[in-house]
Formats: sequence, C-alpha cells, structure tokens
Amino acid sequence: MSFLSTFSANRCDLSSFVGIISKMPRISIVNATYNNIEDFESMIEIEELDRLAEIDLSGNPCTEYEDFKDLILNLVPHLEVLNNQVFAEPGSRFKMETEILERLLNKKGEDTSKEDKIKSTKKKIEEMQNTIDKTQLECTSKLKPITELDDGGVPDDVTSVNES
Repeated sequence: MSFLSTFSANRCDLSSFVGIISKMPRISIVNATYNNIEDFESMIEIEELDRLAEIDLSGNPCTEYEDFKDLILNLVPHLEVLNNQVFAEPGSRFKMETEILERLLNKKGEDTSKEDKIKSTKKKIEEMQNTIDKTQLECTSKLKPITELDDGGVPDDVTSVNES
C-alpha cells in the first residue's frame, strides 16, 4: 500500500483517516466523498502526506464547519485542490520543489567555489607565515647576544635607565 498515489473511498461510511492514510505516504490524491468524517482530529494524519496535492471531502459533515477550508489548508499548506476548488496551479508544488532542488544544486556549486577560495586564502596565509618566520630568523641571526654588547650589556644609544 505504500506505493499507492490515489486513495478513493466514496460512500463507504468512512469516519476517520487515522491508521489508514499513514500507511500510504505517497498519496497525492484523496477522494473520500459522502462519508461520515465529522471532525478534524480524524483527519490529522493528512498533514503527514508530503505529496498530497488534491483532496475531495464533499458530502462529509466536516465540510459544514465555517472554517473547514482554512483548517485543511493549515494541515496541508501545499494543497492545490480542495473539494474541486483550485487553490494553486496544478503541478505548481512540483515546480516549486524543482526550483528548490535547482537552487540547492546551484548553491552546492557556490559552496564549492567558496571552498576553493578558502583553500586559496589558507595557502596565502601559510605563505605569509613562512615569510614572517624567515624574516624573524634573519633578524634573530643579526642580533648580538646581550653579553656581547659594549658597556655591560647596555646598548650605545641608551644613556640612562629609569627604575621605578
């Protein structure tokens, strides 16, 4: 049952989707007209159907609620058709998913170029660190140890030392 794409149970005295719909995660169309579905708790599982595009509950007591449409659309915000009323262009959800996938693929390409930039920057930092290390080594080798300085270790340009 997990491969079904359409669930149709018209005039079957169906009162709930609980335990039924969850076993069919690939459902994109639910046709359950003229049954006995009264409350929204019995339909809560439809929010788990990521592929649900169309649902027809005409003739069920739940459709008489004032906020029926809003409640269903809150459960299934990607719904395209409810009781034969079109809310979104058929197939628009799949177009949106395709656009999202394309953006993710493009972003992955951008991430790759970002990774290349990071590697390049790290390499430049290493080169700069090597240059700094060489410069420090050259400077250190040119310095005389304190014991080799004239005047008891005080450089020539220092005339007095202040003690605090």
